[in-house]
Amino acid sequence: MKANLMHPKPLYQNESSLQITRQRPISPMTAPPNTFPKKQIPSSMKRRQFLKTTAGAFAGVQILPASAVGANERLNLAFIGIGGKGEHAVRSLQGNSMVNLAAFADVDERSAAKMRKEHAGVPFERDFRRLLDRHGKDIDGVVISTPDHTHHCIAKWCLEAGKPIYLEKPLTHNIAEARDLINPLSSP
Repeated sequence: MKANLMHPKPLYQNESSLQITRQRPISPMTAPPNTFPKKQIPSSMKRRQFLKTTAGAFAGVQILPASAVGANERLNLAFIGIGGKGEHAVRSLQGNSMVNLAAFADVDERSAAKMRKEHAGVPFERDFRRLLDRHGKDIDGVVISTPDHTHHCIAKWCLEAGKPIYLEKPLTHNIAEARDLINPLSSP
C-alpha cells in the first residue's frame, strides 16, 4: 500500500464524531482570548515597586563583601551624580537601615538641588575627586550615576582610591576602557 503524500496523517481525533480531523494544537499565539489564565500579581506589590525595592536592597547589601564591615556597622556610601538616575539611587537606599549617606558629588548644582535640600546634613562637593580626598576615609563604597561617557574616569579614580563601586550601566564606553578597569593601577 502506497502512502498518499498529498494528505498528511491527521494530528488529533475529534471525540464527538470519532472522525479523524486535522486540528491545530492550542498555543499562546493561536489560542482564542481568555484561553490561558493571566498571572495574578498581588495588588500590594507591583512589578516596578518590586524592582525598586530589590535593586536598592541588592545594591546596599552586595556592594561590599561581608568581611569589609562588622555585623553591626552601617555602610557609608558616597553618591557621585545625584540628579536623574542618581536621585533614584539615593531614594532606593535612603530607607535601608544598613546604609548611611556619607557624601554627595555632582557637577550640575541645579539637578542636585532637590537631593541637597532633602539631605542638608550630607556633605556635598562639585568635584568627585575632592569628595574622595576629603571624605575618602569615611566612605565604604561609591554609587556612580553619571552620564555614560564619564563612567570610566570616575570608576578608575574610585578603584584607585580603594573604594568598591556600584556603577550604572554601561560600565565603559568601549572595550579598551573596560580592560583598563581590570587593573586600575595600570596606565591608560
